[in-house]
Amino acid sequence: MKKMYFLKICTIFLVLSMMLGIFVSCTDDGNGQETSDDTSSATETDGIETLDSDTSESSSESEEESSEETNILLGDEVEYAASFTVSNVFDSDMVIQRNEYVRVWGFADESENGKKVSATFMGKRADALIENGEWEIVFYQKFAANTSLGNDLVVYSGEDTEYVFEDILIGDVFMVVGQSNVQYKMSQYLANEPELKWTKELLKEDSIIRYNYNSNTQSEGYPTRGTAEVCVDAINDFGWIKPDESNIDALSAIGYLMAHQVAELTENKIPVGISQFSASGRPLSVFMPNDLAEKLGSDYFDEGKGIYIDSHYSHVEARYMYNQYLNPFEKMPIAGIVWYQGEAESPINLSSVYVERFTALMEYMRSTHNLVNKEFPVFFVEYPSVYKVEGSDSYLDTGRIRATIGMIPSSLSNSYVAVCSDLWNDKTNDNNIHPYCKYEQAERVTDLMQAVIYGTKTLDETTGPILESYTLSSNRKTLTLKFSNYGEGLTTSDGGTNVKGFFGLTNKNETTEKINVTAEITAPDTITITFSKASCGIAYNCVAANFYGVDVNLCDSYGNPAKGIWIFEEP
Repeated sequence: MKKMYFLKICTIFLVLSMMLGIFVSCTDDGNGQETSDDTSSATETDGIETLDSDTSESSSESEEESSEETNILLGDEVEYAASFTVSNVFDSDMVIQRNEYVRVWGFADESENGKKVSATFMGKRADALIENGEWEIVFYQKFAANTSLGNDLVVYSGEDTEYVFEDILIGDVFMVVGQSNVQYKMSQYLANEPELKWTKELLKEDSIIRYNYNSNTQSEGYPTRGTAEVCVDAINDFGWIKPDESNIDALSAIGYLMAHQVAELTENKIPVGISQFSASGRPLSVFMPNDLAEKLGSDYFDEGKGIYIDSHYSHVEARYMYNQYLNPFEKMPIAGIVWYQGEAESPINLSSVYVERFTALMEYMRSTHNLVNKEFPVFFVEYPSVYKVEGSDSYLDTGRIRATIGMIPSSLSNSYVAVCSDLWNDKTNDNNIHPYCKYEQAERVTDLMQAVIYGTKTLDETTGPILESYTLSSNRKTLTLKFSNYGEGLTTSDGGTNVKGFFGLTNKNETTEKINVTAEITAPDTITITFSKASCGIAYNCVAANFYGVDVNLCDSYGNPAKGIWIFEEP
């Protein structure tokens, strides 16, 4: 909780402390301010690689550009603001991203422009000027993981206004974004998995997991959904919480279970923060910021309603999940994004442009969040099999969008699909579109994180075969696919060389007229496909009810299933 104190008390304490010699190894910042040399009291992380500036070329360049930057410290001649506020993104018990420059921001009246705000964290201080009614403080230190309570973030201006955010942990912060499968609660999961009880073994009282909930709970009132109006601050007052049995209805099952597994993986040495953004039943246009929506044409302006409407669904207001919920978090440093959305993109006209639009959105988000590791990883949760159940309307044909999602890593760098096609085969469950294999899906995401973030596995062990290139013969009757990340070689679930699950395409927007094919593994990294007649492309795992090992069977030598494939070339 935010607490207000008078700085005079702090000043007296500092003076007494200095007299007692408590402050040692301090350096002068050049403005008469003393700061500690210690950047953190980091916990041990043996065997776990840290997410630092070496994780990508872009982040390495960022560190070089900022290597000589120091915290901005404004002199005494700059007047402190009489009043200001801190963004609602900040709260006690939150997690701040390790190995990133810490950013703190907020707002003030325009009359405070030109005045300053200060903050202290982990023995460091930084200042910022208020400009256009906003301010942002950046700590140009990369703090290591820290599980200790008692580390406070203090934001203040002079003697009158101070905000104290208590017990800040330093670890990995993940945004978990999606539709109803992200909204799917821990309470629902536990109801379907009674043997996995909510116990201290699952959630320890001293857990290092922290949770922040931001979802489309608001249907009326300010701001109006579908307008171009942007919320600069978080409108949800949920704050950051310590997950426990009393708040399981607020926790995304896949989000929490992933956090639980990451905490176990790091032996509780690296705190995990989850910030959830979910919009049940909503297409990608809802998650688009204004500029990108205009560029991609994902929506249109309805003059009668005075709002932007999705280009396919006439009843869906566009842009609001970004404008109202994601935008206030643009500056929050993160370890990565976990994305489980796209069910609403099942219609062909939406699935056919999904890779382009999703890539553009992730590149946009990478341009705002991190100052060090700008190209943070993106993990996409694949849809498992979906079956029609008599008497139930919980069904969507997700086959085409599942195959399309498999092509995202070919378009978006540092992105990974958590393949889930082998995790669900319940043809009787009346809620098939929301499979309760959330623990196993979270496990697939965590496996990828072990390779991408924590260094406890390799990508070759975790991704499943990745399509690298293809060659379509001049007569369009033979297609050669080349893969990477296949271990000792491509194989099938039954150990043979004949691959199930491929069919040829004759039309860009048609999946019902399939061309029969034979698909055979002809080299450790190669599949050769022969069509029964001239084809314009190929699809793999593109039928909603396909189940791994029966209808599709391609995998690597570790047994990891291959993700979907959708390739089309105009004749």
